[in-house]
Amino acid sequence: MVLLEEFAVEHATGTRRVELFHGDLSKIPHDEAVDVLVVSAYPDDYAPTPGSLIGALHREGISVRDLAQRKSVDLRHAFACWLSEDLGGAAERVGFRRILCFEPRFRGAPESVVGEIFQSLMPVVHGSPPIRTLAMPLVASGDQGVPVETMLTPLLEAAARWLALGLPIERLKIVERSEAKARDLAARFAAFARDLPATPRPTRRSFSYDVFIS
Repeated sequence: MVLLEEFAVEHATGTRRVELFHGDLSKIPHDEAVDVLVVSAYPDDYAPTPGSLIGALHREGISVRDLAQRKSVDLRHAFACWLSEDLGGAAERVGFRRILCFEPRFRGAPESVVGEIFQSLMPVVHGSPPIRTLAMPLVASGDQGVPVETMLTPLLEAAARWLALGLPIERLKIVERSEAKARDLAARFAAFARDLPATPRPTRRSFSYDVFIS
């Protein structure tokens, strides 16, 4: 995979990075392996169509349809996402351990609910093993047909907001397989990064308690 653009988001616990790559998510190199791969689908439709990431994964021996039959966590009615079980031995071969499937049309237009990808991770990021790295395509812009210019900015805004709030994802990799589309995304990504307000790294403060319950 080839890194094209990136920007940093600061939090008291450390710097998080959002990165744009040209590459193939069905064949993630060992040195770019991630904890979770995000895919998108129509509700309950995991057909391995020829041009989709789900189709490419199917050709690599990973069936999203089969994984959907034994979901680890199903949050679609709250956050339009479900999380697969651990892939076990297959993880070394494909470069990710679990799949998070984003099915936006359970709840609304993809660009309106894309932030729910990050919300859905909040209950599970501290599991065993924890989730610290994500990779995804520009979700909903393939078979679902949402235009790049409609989808990219809401995705980046949601990522920056949730990482700044403390979602402990250290690296988010957005990966585009088409070289021409990757070039277009790189220009848009760079423009977004230039306009992103620079914020000082917050100072970690000490508290006697973590939560007040009333």
